[in-house]
Amino acid sequence: MKRISLVMAVLMIMLSTMGFTSVEKAYWEENKKIMQWEGVESEQDLSLNFKTTDGFAINYKMDIKSKGIMKDMVTYIEVNTEALENSPAIPQIKMYTKGADLYINKEAFVAFVKLVSQKDIEIAEDYVKITNEQNVEISASLMDEIMKFVEEIDLGMDMGMVQDGNKYTLNLDSDKMIDLLDAYMRYIFNNMDKMPSSLMPADFKMTEEEKQEMLAMYDAFVTPYKDTAKAAIKGSRYYQVDTFEDSKYAQEAVLDIKTPMGNGTLAMNSVSNRISDLKISLPSSVKVVNQEELNEMMMPEMPPMPLSISLDGSYVNFKGNDFTEGKIEVKNVNGTTYLNVNQLSKLLSTIIETKEDYIRTTDLADLGFDVQWNVESKTIDIY
Repeated sequence: MKRISLVMAVLMIMLSTMGFTSVEKAYWEENKKIMQWEGVESEQDLSLNFKTTDGFAINYKMDIKSKGIMKDMVTYIEVNTEALENSPAIPQIKMYTKGADLYINKEAFVAFVKLVSQKDIEIAEDYVKITNEQNVEISASLMDEIMKFVEEIDLGMDMGMVQDGNKYTLNLDSDKMIDLLDAYMRYIFNNMDKMPSSLMPADFKMTEEEKQEMLAMYDAFVTPYKDTAKAAIKGSRYYQVDTFEDSKYAQEAVLDIKTPMGNGTLAMNSVSNRISDLKISLPSSVKVVNQEELNEMMMPEMPPMPLSISLDGSYVNFKGNDFTEGKIEVKNVNGTTYLNVNQLSKLLSTIIETKEDYIRTTDLADLGFDVQWNVESKTIDIY
């Protein structure tokens, strides 16, 4: 997995406010100045709540502190979350990035692994470092590529941004939100060959014919549902006010979503300050995890699968994500099933302590095996 989520998040935010009017161009110029700051410290207050029609609800307040050194591509973010109205607790998150490598505090990492895989893992070190192995370097040069790509974007629509001195205000209703998403998707499809090369697969190439095929599929399967999407979020809105100063940037933003399934609000207030002599020290107590190890941690625990034997000896032996099929020698005497010990030992990968050539399935339970009769499949299941 390419570790570029932070960069792509920045790109998405910029895309959401790109157009072709003079106000939007001026707004972009102000954003460019911020991206050129040597260092930045930010504080954000964020609130999130969502309630569904069937009674499910979440409600959080977050205090987010972050800082970054642009030329070194080093960042630090700390998130403290208050769970309200019986919402599930979220542990404190402390996260560093250095280029494409990610450091995250063990408390947050362990909680995330538990959420995804239901596994309980132990980590002695204070932080987990997830290393980038995809030959993607998050650097100042990559940011320059992204800035150049963004600068050339023209979504061909006036979003109605208003400028009052150094203050920029954007109001989007539900229809315009869908129109903006549609314009964004079309622009990306038409300009994938202009995306920063570092963000694309090494062998990526797209012909004009392939572009047109992609757009045709989009028009066939997505465009007809634009009006449906607009109706589904009718009454939703996005509001944003940005204020730029020489060494300070402030933003107030509110996303109010209304859907037939429920309503939610995401509100954020943030202040960023330019810092010229910022220093960020990376953690020293670190457990390094590569992509393969991360994937293994995130893989959900598989429930134990049995050796399943039919009364005629046909079996299916499950091991992990694989299985084998075959036939084992079986004797049925007076309603009691006996299994060939040597064959059974191989299937279970263990030595069965008995001097007999055949063993009753009921005796397996006395040796510590979990033996169950599956009524539906009419099989003997041995765990």
